[in-house]
Amino acid sequence: MPIHLIKRATADMSLPPPNWGTFLLCAFMLCSGLRSYAQPGPTLPADTLETSAFGVAVRSFQDGIYDRAERELEAFVHLYPGSGRASEAILLQAQALIKQQKLLGSVSLLNTNLGRAGTLADQYLFWLGESYRLSTNYDSAAETFARLIREYPNSVRLLESSYGEAQARFKLKDYGKAAELLQSPNGVFRTAVRKRANDELATRGELLLAEALYEKGDYAVAEQQLLALPEKDLLPEFKWWRLYHLCQVQMASRRLEEALKQSTNLLAFATAAGKRTVQTESIFLQGKILELLDRPEDAAKAYALNDADSVPPEARKKAVMKSIELSLTQQRLGDASKKMEGFLKQYPEDNSSDGVLLALGELRLRQAISGAESNITNNLVSSTNLLQQALATFDQLLKNNSKSPQAGKAQLERGWCLWLDGKIPECIAAFKVATEQLSFSVDLAEARFKLGDGLFRQGDLTNALATYQQVVKDFGSVPRVKNHFLDQALYQMLRTAIDLNDLSAASAALKTLLEDYPESSLSGSSTLLLGQKLARAGQPSQARGLLSEFTKKFPDSELRPQAELAFARSYFQEGQWQPAIERYSDWVSQFTNSALRPQAEADRAWAYFRSGDETNALPLFTNFLARFPTNELAPQAKYWLGDYYFRHGDFVSAERQYQDFFQNPNWPVTPLTYQARMMAARAAFAREAYRDAGKYLQELINILPPDSKGLIEIEAEASFRLGDAFTQGFLYDPVKPLDSRFGEALNAFSHVKDKFPASRWALLAWGRIGDCHFQLAVQDPARYEQARAAYEIVLKSPLADVTVRNRAEYALGMVLEKLAQSREGPEATSLYKSAFERYYNIVNSVEAADPFWLKEAGLAAARMKEEQKEWESAINIYNRLSTLLPPLRPAMEKKMDKAREQMRVEKG
Repeated sequence: MPIHLIKRATADMSLPPPNWGTFLLCAFMLCSGLRSYAQPGPTLPADTLETSAFGVAVRSFQDGIYDRAERELEAFVHLYPGSGRASEAILLQAQALIKQQKLLGSVSLLNTNLGRAGTLADQYLFWLGESYRLSTNYDSAAETFARLIREYPNSVRLLESSYGEAQARFKLKDYGKAAELLQSPNGVFRTAVRKRANDELATRGELLLAEALYEKGDYAVAEQQLLALPEKDLLPEFKWWRLYHLCQVQMASRRLEEALKQSTNLLAFATAAGKRTVQTESIFLQGKILELLDRPEDAAKAYALNDADSVPPEARKKAVMKSIELSLTQQRLGDASKKMEGFLKQYPEDNSSDGVLLALGELRLRQAISGAESNITNNLVSSTNLLQQALATFDQLLKNNSKSPQAGKAQLERGWCLWLDGKIPECIAAFKVATEQLSFSVDLAEARFKLGDGLFRQGDLTNALATYQQVVKDFGSVPRVKNHFLDQALYQMLRTAIDLNDLSAASAALKTLLEDYPESSLSGSSTLLLGQKLARAGQPSQARGLLSEFTKKFPDSELRPQAELAFARSYFQEGQWQPAIERYSDWVSQFTNSALRPQAEADRAWAYFRSGDETNALPLFTNFLARFPTNELAPQAKYWLGDYYFRHGDFVSAERQYQDFFQNPNWPVTPLTYQARMMAARAAFAREAYRDAGKYLQELINILPPDSKGLIEIEAEASFRLGDAFTQGFLYDPVKPLDSRFGEALNAFSHVKDKFPASRWALLAWGRIGDCHFQLAVQDPARYEQARAAYEIVLKSPLADVTVRNRAEYALGMVLEKLAQSREGPEATSLYKSAFERYYNIVNSVEAADPFWLKEAGLAAARMKEEQKEWESAINIYNRLSTLLPPLRPAMEKKMDKAREQMRVEKG
C-alpha cells in the first residue's frame, strides 16, 4: 500500500476496535459458473437476503458495471428461481448483456425465457428487437418489433417499437416501407405520437421519415417534411440535424448556392451551440458543397477550420487529408508535399501535446514514488531514472511552451520531483512559481502546502507559518482540500508556531483542529474508564438519602468527612457533574486537613474533566501532583496530564508527562506503567520522532515480565506498533532503504501474528504484512502474491470490522493492479478486472463502508473505468460517491464534468 495511505491509517498508531457483530452478508462473485463470496455472520430471513441480493445487482446495473450486474442477476435467478422478481431479473440481465454488446447472449436469454415473462412479455420483445437491431440483424429486428405491436396493442413500448421497426426497414434499405410506417396517418407510429407528442422519439421519427424520403429520391417531399418541423420547439441537436438534412436535400436537388447559404446558417448554429462535433461535421459539409461548386481554395479554407487543436484527432487528420487531396487536384505538388510531411510529423505517436507531456510526466512521477517512496520521510530519495525522466518531461513541456495552460501544474509536479530528490531550495522555487501560475484549485492548495513544507524544511519558519496560514484561510471550506490534507497543514502550522513561540497562532491551529477534526479515538481510554465506573455504581439516589440522614443525625461525627465525600461521589458515579463539583468544592473548603483530601481533590479534578471543563481540570491535576506527589492517585493524575496534552496535539508535553510517569522511582509498577511507556511511543510517533518511538517500544517489550497473562495485550500492541515504527524509518539504513524499513517491519508484524494468533493485533498485523510485501515487491515482484495472500487472510477473518476489511479490500485491489501490469493478454485483463471488483465491492456493499476507504475505493474504481474509457460507469461511480459522502459532491461534480466532456469528445 502506498506510504501516504499507510501514514493515514497509522497517523496516531491506533485503530478502532473490531466490530464483533458486523459481518459481510453476501456478495455475488461469479467468474465462470456460480460462486458466492461471503463473510460469516448472522442468519438473516430469506426474504431479506433475496431483497439485498436483488438490490446489489440493480445498483451494479445502475452504476454501469454491467459485467458484474450480469453475473449477479444470473446468480439471483439461480438462487431464487421462484422469486416474483425472477422475470424482472432476467430482463435486466438481458439489458446488461446488451450494454456489453453481448448481443447473441441477450437474444438467447430473452428467447429462452419469453414464456415466463408474464406481464413483462412486451418488454422482453422490445429488448429482443433491440438486440437484433444492435447486432445488425435488421430482418429479425423488424419482425420482432412488428410482433410486439401486433400482440400487445396497449404496450407502453408502442412508440419505441414502431420507430424501431421503421429504423430496421431503413437499415434494410426498404425506404418505402420505412416511410410508410412513419407516414401513415392511422399507423401505430402516428397514433403513438399523438399521445406522446413531446417525446424525443417523435422528433427522431420525423427526421427518419425525412431521411427515408431523401433516400427514395423524393427530395421535394423530404424538404417539406423538414420545413414542417417546428424549429422553435426542437432540441438543439434536432435543430442542427434538420438544417443538416435540408443542406443535403438542396445538394441532391443541385441547388448548390441555396445549400451553401444553408450551410453557413448550419455552421453559425453549430458554433453558437459550442459543440465541437457538430461544428466539425458542418465544416465538412460546407467543404463538400464548395468542392461541388468548383471552389477548391474556399473548400480548402473550410477544411482548414477542422485542422485545429480543439478538433478531435481523427477529424483533424481527415481535414488535413482533404486539404492534401485538394492540393493534388490543383496540381500544387509542393504545397501537397509540405502538408504530407507536416502530417507525418504531426501524427507519428500523438505524444507531443502539452496535455500528453503532462500526463506522461505524472505517470513517471507516480512510478518513481511507488519505487522510491520508502525513503521520502528520511530525505534520502535516490535519483532514480523514473524520477529524472519525469522531471525531464515537465522541463520539456515548459521549454516547448512556457505559457502553456499546463505550465502551473507542470511546475507543481516539478516541485514534487525536486522534493523527492532532496533538492529543497530548487523545489521551493518550483512550488513558488506554481502558486503564481495556478488558478484557485486543489492544485493551488497543494502547491502552497508543499511550499510551506519546503520552507519549514529549510528552516524559514516565519514564511512557512505564513504559507500554512494562507492555505487554511483560503481553502478551509473547500471539501476536497479539507478532506485530504488540510488537517496536515493545520498540524504543520501548529508545529511551526510552537517552534516560533507564537502561542496565538498555535492556539488558533489547535482550535481549528479540534473543531474540524475531532479525534474521537484519542479519548477512548477516558470513555472506557467512565463506563467502568458507571457500571460499578449501585443505587446512588438511595445512597444519597441515607448519607443525608447520617449527616443530619450525627453532624459532629468523625466519620462525617467520609459521608460527605461519599455523597459527592454518588453524583460522580451517576454522571451528574455539576452537583458533584459543587459537593467536592464544599468538601475541600470544609475538611482542609482531612486525610481524605487527596481523594477529594483528585475526584474534583476528575469531575471537572468528566463535565467537559478541561480548563479547570488541568490546574487541579497539576496542583494535585505538586501537593501529593507520592499519593497512590498521583500516577493516574500524571497519566491524565499526558492524555490531556496528547488529545490537544501537544505531543512534546504529552511525551514528557508519560516519561515522568514510568521513570518515577516512587510509584509502583502497574499495567498503567507499561501503558504510559506505550503512550510515550505514540506521542513520539505523532510528532514524527520515529526513532524515539521505536526505542520506547523496544524497551517496553524488553522489560515486560515473561508469561504475564495480564500484559499479553500490551506486548502484542507494542510489537505491532514497533512494526509501524520500522516502516517510518526507526532503524533506517540508506544502504538498504527498503529492507531497513519494511523488511524489519515484516519481522515485527510476523512476530505478532505468530505469538498472539488470537489477538486482534494479529489480524491487524496481517494487514501490515501485506503492506510490507507490497513495498518490498519493488525489489522482488514475487512479493505481490505474498501481499495478496496476507490481505485475503484479513478479509476472511471474523474479527475484522468494516474498516479493517475495507482497508484490506482496497489494498488487494492495488496488488491486483500491480500484478496486471506484469502480465499480458487475457491474464492481465482478468487481473485488472479483479482489481476493479475489489474496489467496487467497497462502493457497492450491503453494509455501510468506512468513509475514508469508501472514498479511496470509489476514486480508484472510477479511475479504472476512465482508463478503460467507460465514461458512463465512471460518472455513475462519482455520482454514487457524492451521494454517500456529501462533502465530496463539489469535487465529484468536477470529475463528472470532465468525464462527460471526454465522452462527448470521443463520440465526436
